[in-house]
Amino acid sequence: MLQLSFNQFEGTLPSIMGISLFNLEELHLSGNRFSGPIPHHLCQMTNLTGSVPQSLGSVRGLSRLELSNNNLSGLIPESLEKLTFLEHFNVSYNSFDGEIPNEGPFVNFTSESFVHNSALCGPTRFQVPPCMMNPKRLRPRSEDVVRLVTRGFSETNLLGSGGIGSVYKGTLSNELSIAVKVFNLELKGAVASFVTETEILSSIRHMNLIRVFGCCVNAEFKALVLAYMPNGSL
Repeated sequence: MLQLSFNQFEGTLPSIMGISLFNLEELHLSGNRFSGPIPHHLCQMTNLTGSVPQSLGSVRGLSRLELSNNNLSGLIPESLEKLTFLEHFNVSYNSFDGEIPNEGPFVNFTSESFVHNSALCGPTRFQVPPCMMNPKRLRPRSEDVVRLVTRGFSETNLLGSGGIGSVYKGTLSNELSIAVKVFNLELKGAVASFVTETEILSSIRHMNLIRVFGCCVNAEFKALVLAYMPNGSL
């Protein structure tokens, strides 16, 4: 880690950064007066870990962000949609999860920018399963929320079990009842079933098909958040 924050440094970052610091995992530069471009070699560093901060979206002049082949995880910050000059973006071969931003410069990026991550979702043009937003603002990818509203996936909330997982009843803070289908990822074909059901239920609307409120996606947990049907029916 290199900590240079709040020192009132001025001028440009030295071009040698990224060459001599090839094993750098954390770089803190906030609270200074740096100007000029970010060194090219700094953008090509590997072995980075952790998450990408939302504050990166404040670097308004950023035109190229190359973070591929690292050990980065968490969400891709939505704040990056504000980077109007961003022409190149690559986070492939990491462990990102959650929704891929889809506005601003992201309308110009392709699936190649996001390949080989653990559990990304978003527009089908990125070749990932869709993220279905809950109209009650239950966030996708929030395992903690569905675990809470189902009382920790308790037996008393269990509605039924099948070949690839179990379904639990949950109650949101606004008293809306939901059904949470949790996929058993230890079973062969569970991930493929999750992707298939997500694509079908998010693209088809019919009175005889159950309504989908959202989905929860990360590397170790996948679930669909569905409308609850009374009398034990899904």
